[in-house]
Amino acid sequence: SLPIRPPGAKAEDDYLSTCIRCGERVEVCPAQAIRLDKTHAGGAPYVDPEQMPCVVCAELACMFSCPSGALSPV
Repeated sequence: SLPIRPPGAKAEDDYLSTCIRCGERVEVCPAQAIRLDKTHAGGAPYVDPEQMPCVVCAELACMFSCPSGALSPV
């Protein structure tokens, strides 16, 4: 199955081709729900709800801080 991407992520193929793997999403997530996939997808951000689910924070931090456009505010 596909990994769960942060909110506002493009479709998987577009997400992977657009994401620049900057790590900014990990830094800005107030819930610390976003992780980098070091084993697949070259370090693309994902969410593992069993470790820490996305809380869809009020500031929508990951969506508004994405420099590549892989995430868009929804």
